[in-house]
Amino acid sequence: MVRSHLDFVQQSIDSLDSKLDELIAPYENAVSLLSTIPGVDRASAITIISEIGTDMTQFNSSKRLCVSAKY
Repeated sequence: MVRSHLDFVQQSIDSLDSKLDELIAPYENAVSLLSTIPGVDRASAITIISEIGTDMTQFNSSKRLCVSAKY
């Protein structure tokens, strides 16, 4: 029973990973660029994009971005 549940969980994770790859495909260039920052891996880059997006015009300055990221 436990092994069956573990298999189900792994299949769910694989399915979610596939869906995430589909959704992030249009932003792959931004993910690659963010991943060049030391300490930012692919998962972190995807999280950053999902939180703040790719349109930086909504922030008047880098300070506004940093303040927004705190809250």
